[in-house]
Amino acid sequence: MKTRMEKPLKNTIKDILKSYQLEEKLMAVRVKSCWGKLMGPSIMGHTTDIYIKNRKLFLKFDSASLRKELSYSREKVVKMVNEELGDNIVDEIILS
Repeated sequence: MKTRMEKPLKNTIKDILKSYQLEEKLMAVRVKSCWGKLMGPSIMGHTTDIYIKNRKLFLKFDSASLRKELSYSREKVVKMVNEELGDNIVDEIILS
């Protein structure tokens, strides 16, 4: 039987990540690990950097034409990333 001080491990881990400000770093790692699956090997091959800051997903590419093409699908990419992560992590995508 749970006492008042007991809480699920999931909540405890979330609290620890939040207190050490590691949430965004963990989400960036999760996005990097699923990026190839979501976007395919050709886009993954041209992606040079991925990171998250203030709920914005920053993506760097080595191809201007690919960057331009993805700029038309920003909302779709946001939706795909959030669905893959199972949470509303990203609000906006910044392409460079």
